[in-house]
Amino acid sequence: MGAVQPADLEGVAAILAIHTLKARYFRCIDSRDWATLRTLFTPDATLHFTEAQDAPLGLEDSIAFIASGMEGSISVHHGHMPEIEIDTPTTARGIWAMQDRLWWQPNEASRLGLASLEGCGHYHETYERRDGIWRIRSLLMIRQWVHAVPADAADDTRMQNLGVGQ
Repeated sequence: MGAVQPADLEGVAAILAIHTLKARYFRCIDSRDWATLRTLFTPDATLHFTEAQDAPLGLEDSIAFIASGMEGSISVHHGHMPEIEIDTPTTARGIWAMQDRLWWQPNEASRLGLASLEGCGHYHETYERRDGIWRIRSLLMIRQWVHAVPADAADDTRMQNLGVGQ
């Protein structure tokens, strides 16, 4: 057996801070807290959702894109199995497996005419620490699987809105 290496406490602390950052991202998305969501990114951040965009967008356009696409929905977003690498004391990168599910109420289809959407894939991100706080600098989301139900093909047994996050 080899010698036990001492823990890099700064690296561990950075990884835990990035885990918390991503957890806040998912909570803000599902609770529609767009103001707090903005604070999780660097001001020059770019976001790219490949199935719906040809190129990355800046932060304000991205928040508007997310809010518009989710309007009227109930959603659950999960991120798991993070692979975080600390590159320098102020930069890092990560990949997160993800699953998201969105439902629209009967007679309230999404702007894309959907009753529901479920997807799985990965977030590829870079992070930057400014003023001691880790933030997302770039986000690239690639879905590997999507199940979308058009509004005209849905039944009326969809999830009920319990008012959480509304």
